[in-house]
Amino acid sequence: MGQRDGQTIVIAGAVSEMGRHLSACLSDEGARIVALDRDHDGLIALAQHAPERIEPLALDILNPFLCERLAEIWDKEPVHLLVNLQALRHAGAKMRLISSIHGISTAMWRGLGGADGMIITVMSEPDDGDMIGKSISEALKTLHTTLAETGEVRMNSLIVGSDTAPKEVHGVVSFLMTADGRGINGAVIPLGR
Repeated sequence: MGQRDGQTIVIAGAVSEMGRHLSACLSDEGARIVALDRDHDGLIALAQHAPERIEPLALDILNPFLCERLAEIWDKEPVHLLVNLQALRHAGAKMRLISSIHGISTAMWRGLGGADGMIITVMSEPDDGDMIGKSISEALKTLHTTLAETGEVRMNSLIVGSDTAPKEVHGVVSFLMTADGRGINGAVIPLGR
């Protein structure tokens, strides 16, 4: 039996390098992974790592209507963790990221609340000259902190640098899921430079 047996983990942006790594590691630890991405072929390839534990779901999570439909379908099914990698996976869609991150968080909210789950959003630090990127990054941090203050679902953000390895993110995600890490809420945690 693995340390994640019985847990359902949703990974949004699962076909990204970070998403593939987290899906493999967390499924190897026994979790059921629901891998969300709009890249159907990439999802099928990802699911082959552990077909009995990785469930691919091709979905454009940047589309608010599809997130609403997902919320209706998912309803109250327990979710122990939502790892949101949209900001890494769809970095070029900066203006749509805020509403889409809010949309997928809202879609999973009841399931997360029912399982005492948490949301972890992973994003990169924008370059110094990227004023739009900096504004989006600050808005995402504020969104996460504001939602975390509701107390219904724990939410944290990881800021990765260009040198951050996927195994580092996996280590922090794993820690945040421990008894010690579960007390952390509303944090913005920088990794790398």
